[in-house]
Amino acid sequence: MTPTVWNLQPARQSPSGLFAGVHRGCKALGFDFCVDHRADDLPGHLAAACPKGIHVYFENVGGAVFDAVLPLLNAKARIVKVREDIVFGLENAPEAFIGLLEGKNFGKLVVQVAHE
Repeated sequence: MTPTVWNLQPARQSPSGLFAGVHRGCKALGFDFCVDHRADDLPGHLAAACPKGIHVYFENVGGAVFDAVLPLLNAKARIVKVREDIVFGLENAPEAFIGLLEGKNFGKLVVQVAHE
């Protein structure tokens, strides 16, 4: 079976894993393994956790994590890009939060309070 990174399928056929800053709670969330995204040898840890490669990857961080995942993707693997909705201004935060609770956004929701 091929690991699926960041996949929360209840009836999944393959192991699933999570990138996180801490391993605490990964098993409680239903993941089979957890890889610390700050590990000194991130590619090595990920390769050890996914010896048969990666079938599905949910991308929302880029950088070193994506660089470690890319060489491990199997032929016909799927990459799901998570979108980020950005709301500008603290005065718009309440409306953005209500929209979040009502499911009006897709992916991450960020309220940018300054231009820096």
